[in-house]
Amino acid sequence: MIDLLIYLLGPALIALIGRALRLWFKAVREQRQQETLRTLSSNLPTTGEIEIRDTRNDGSQLHIRINTTPGTARP
Repeated sequence: MIDLLIYLLGPALIALIGRALRLWFKAVREQRQQETLRTLSSNLPTTGEIEIRDTRNDGSQLHIRINTTPGTARP
């Protein structure tokens, strides 16, 4: 009986654990990206424009252009 339960539920449990691990790693990666943005934005000048290009070890990229001059918003 226990063998049957393991046989039937084993693959589903392994898939569920794998999904949970992928979600956890994604959440950690996004948290690191947010921390990077907070750090970079804390060093911005009060006026002007700055462009940031960042490539991480995992190959993900961040490209952002920030214009901090009042009244010069672009679509």
